[in-house]
Amino acid sequence: MLSKPPVSRYVPPQPAKPAVPYRASYTVCGASPAQGYWRQECSEGRMPAPSNGAVQLPKGATILAYEEQNGVTYVRYMLCRSLFVQTSPPGPVTCTTYPEQKAEPAVPAVPPRRESLSVFEWDAGADSVDELNGDLAMRLTMSRAVGVVVGFAILGEAELFDPARIRHGLYFHQSEGGRLQACVLERGRRVSPIRFYAPQDLWEARRIGGTVHYLHNGQRFYTSQQASHGLVVVGCAIYATGDFIE
Repeated sequence: MLSKPPVSRYVPPQPAKPAVPYRASYTVCGASPAQGYWRQECSEGRMPAPSNGAVQLPKGATILAYEEQNGVTYVRYMLCRSLFVQTSPPGPVTCTTYPEQKAEPAVPAVPPRRESLSVFEWDAGADSVDELNGDLAMRLTMSRAVGVVVGFAILGEAELFDPARIRHGLYFHQSEGGRLQACVLERGRRVSPIRFYAPQDLWEARRIGGTVHYLHNGQRFYTSQQASHGLVVVGCAIYATGDFIE
């Protein structure tokens, strides 16, 4: 049996997400800051030095020198500060309204996993091991299928999954109502009326003297207008995961 398996896909882990509390809408107003520049302004100061030497200077001050005057020791220091010089007034007041934030529950972490996905695409096919010549026949039954093409093909003529590579074949599929149906498909073109069938029905493609005949339960229902000569293989193309050929 030849079947089309599902595709395995790795799903990475998802981190946990904390809960988001509810927050009502709110408005924030403000003006753009005034234009200007910063400059540094420094001044010197002097203070007596304590006898224990623990000088308590103003914050940010730097000692410049120690001086003696009338038997008293003084500390001379420099204190600098940054001043903003405004060159233009602030801009107009503008307001921004932030929308309501809905509450969201916490989401637990999800571990990594592998999942199987069904594939609906002409991307699977195969050929028989043996090449055949002369008069020959292909016989099979077909259960429910979404899309299977099987018949005579030339080895290596096209990609295995291309249904158009089947020169003389049968196309098994379903009607919109789910009924099993089949038709003759040659090089990707339907050349016979659609026939309904049951899973136990027998299908045949016979090549006799270069002419291919198609039979359903032993009754010929179509004779190909295209001749077939030389070496061929029994090839197939499968559309959906779960379709198979016995």
